[in-house]
Order: sequence, then C-alpha cells, then structure tokens
Amino acid sequence: VDNDPRYAIVFDGHKLSANDGDVCLSFVTYDSLKAKKNPYCLDIGADQCWWSIFCCERFPDVKVDAFEPKGVSEELVRQYPQITVHPYAVSDVSGSLPFTFQGPDSHSREPSLTTVPCRPILPFLNKYVDFIKVDTEGHELMILKSMIPYLSNIGAIVFECSLSWYGSNLNDSLKAVLDILFEFRATHPYVYMLSRRGLPKLYNLSNEETLLETLRNSYKANLQFDCLLTRQPFYLETSFTP
Repeated sequence: VDNDPRYAIVFDGHKLSANDGDVCLSFVTYDSLKAKKNPYCLDIGADQCWWSIFCCERFPDVKVDAFEPKGVSEELVRQYPQITVHPYAVSDVSGSLPFTFQGPDSHSREPSLTTVPCRPILPFLNKYVDFIKVDTEGHELMILKSMIPYLSNIGAIVFECSLSWYGSNLNDSLKAVLDILFEFRATHPYVYMLSRRGLPKLYNLSNEETLLETLRNSYKANLQFDCLLTRQPFYLETSFTP
C-alpha cells in the first residue's frame, strides 16, 4: 500500500503531512489528473500547500495557482516552481474579509477585528482548469457561486462542506448547499462524498434522495466532509500495490 502513488506526501515526518484525513482526496486527485497533459489546478485555501505539493510530486508538468491569506511555508514551496502562491483570500468580490487565525482552521465565518485582502477567482477561470480544490472553512459556497458563469471551463471540483457553516438551522443550510449543487447540475451532475478514514472510498450522492438524506445526517452529526463534483461518473481504481 505504501508504494501506491495515490497516497499523499509526508515531509520531515511531522512538518507537513497530508495523510490525516485527506488520503481519499489524494486518490481522487491522482486518478483525475493521471491522463492529463500539463494539468492546471487551483488550490483555494491552500493552508501549507500540501495538496499543491502532492500535485507537483506526482505530476511534474502540473501548474498550480494556490491561494492562502495567512501565509505558507516559503522554504517548502520554493522547491516547487510549478506553484504560484497568491497571498490573499478568494471571495465573490474584491476588498477585505474578517479573518480569524486558527492555523489550518482559520476562517472568515464570524466578525473579527483582523481582516485579510480578498479577490474573486474569475481571472483564473478564463482558461480550462482541470481540478479545483476549495477548503476555506465556511466560505466555500460564495466562491462556488461566483464560478457558475465559468463552469464550462472547469473539470472536477472538490470542496469541504459542513452544513452548520451555511445557515442557522437545517432548512437554511440545506437550501444554501442545494441551490449551489442544482446550479452546477447542468455541467457537473455527479456528486460524491469522500471518505475521511480508512481505505479511500467514494459515496455516490448523485441521486437526489440519497443526497438529501446524507446532508441531513451530516448536519445532525455536525460532520465535515469533502464533496466531489464531476462531469462524468467517477470511480477510484481499486488495485492496491502491496
């Protein structure tokens, strides 16, 4: 299993690890990009750029634009010229966002005396993007909504989702998420939930009844999960290298 190229990269033992809960995302990324020539990716909410670095390690011809307002490990990222780091938050408008600094859980969900600059992602969608990762601890839906006019230029999208971030009650939260997913349906009708522990696994939520049940259960359990939107049905390879 350790030799499977879909497993994420671990640097210096503890300095930067992508294996804590994000293994399935590295599998999805690898299987999405392996047949692409010169793939182009966006890493929105890059934290320490582990996902960008994974892409570079596995696909040397990749180009990644990474967005992170709280700074990244320059010592680490400078080893990967394929990555361009943009030191601002992504939103639906230009300006500033209230921002709470909490390491990998930094967010703009609540009022704060601290602000960070923000800009729309739209200039980066004027050409085809093979894969977009959005992990902004509650700002995902605003970013996704701003992408709607450019969906024809987007391959696959993974975004972190926690319904409690998007409304004060179940009905408001459901409506906020479903409104976005229904907008994406014309171009990205296949919806999957990624596993967070154990062997990588995808749960198909493309059926509306299954989607609603899963979203309701995730709200009750206050569960965060990664959601994959694709143009075609997506299947992880099932073979593991011993």
